Amino acid sequence: SFHIFDEVMVFNNHMGYTQESVIVAIMDDFFLFTHNDCFFFGFGVALQSQVNACALNGGYGEELWISDGTASGTHILKDINPGYTNTSVGSSLAYAANGSSPHGFTVLNHEVFFYADDGNHGLELWKTDGTYNGTQMVLDIYPGYYGNGDPIPSFASEDMFSFQNEIYFTANDGTHGIELWSSDGTAANTAMIIDYNPG
Repeated sequence: SFHIFDEVMVFNNHMGYTQESVIVAIMDDFFLFTHNDCFFFGFGVALQSQVNACALNGGYGEELWISDGTASGTHILKDINPGYTNTSVGSSLAYAANGSSPHGFTVLNHEVFFYADDGNHGLELWKTDGTYNGTQMVLDIYPGYYGNGDPIPSFASEDMFSFQNEIYFTANDGTHGIELWSSDGTAANTAMIIDYNPG
């Protein structure tokens, strides 16, 4: 079974720079952690050039990683929000690796649930069983986009907990406002419990 666990670790990314990572869940034979390939300590032009090089050469933003405690068994679990974004202002070239920013972790029936942003649906409910194919969005609770083209997120709080084979969380579906929701990990059984404040 998974156990939720928070601890800061220090890793060297694929370009040789050091940064922090956070363990989020431990299984019997592996653990999950969040990690940002393209985050570097420091400031100034030299730092931005490192960030640019990382983003333009396949580096990952903050994503979920997996490890069995060995170098060969440590890798990104899934690049939920791939690619990079041009963040340049004026003549200063700046690029940032996209990342899904997974957070709000909780465990239910050997799966870890969390919020993540894949760049198309906004922050929504996701789950993983520790495999690539088993890492997927549960439901796009608030579909649609803002006027600027950004997807609308549904999550309303980072708090999430499991109880009697379901997880409970607050979300906004764009119709009922922020309300209490539950899910058993399937889209069909992810639903608002009650509209406490209709209108």
